Amino acid sequence: MLSIVIRADSGGERLANTLAALVPAVAEGLVKEGWILETGDDPDIRMIADAAGCECLRGEQALMDAVRGASGEWVMFLLAGVAPEEGWWREVASFTKHRGAAVQSSAAFSLADPRSEWGGRLAEWGAKFTHAVTGRANDWQGLIVPRLWMLENETALDAGHFPPRLPGRTALLRTRAVSPS
Repeated sequence: MLSIVIRADSGGERLANTLAALVPAVAEGLVKEGWILETGDDPDIRMIADAAGCECLRGEQALMDAVRGASGEWVMFLLAGVAPEEGWWREVASFTKHRGAAVQSSAAFSLADPRSEWGGRLAEWGAKFTHAVTGRANDWQGLIVPRLWMLENETALDAGHFPPRLPGRTALLRTRAVSPS
């Protein structure tokens, strides 16, 4: 099972787009719950979170509180506006099934940038290049991590970065996450 943590700065439409992409995984029983980290002051975010049945958290400890309160074996971190492509949950379910939830193992989506031909392709290539060199995905690619590992390594949550920065290489999934334009 997967718990979702989404950081939403402002713009309820971005949050709604991200949540809409998650609905099929909820229907299939993969997603257990959602947590919205509200970093701005947008009443639309709270309203959308409530309508979607997500817990809305604010403050410095919000990320830590969400991971501690999550009941899924894995946690997926997304920025509001990022929408994994249709069928994403199948690859994530396969990844989490074949990895132990107690070990440091993480994955990110490949990047899909909807901007103009050159700008979007350059951003996608840059994300692949950065991953090849550093083993890390960029913030718009999301992050999937075992919850138990995150609890045992809370310093990754204390750094103030979202999604958390992790040691080691992050697996890159074939499924793409569409970043907001």
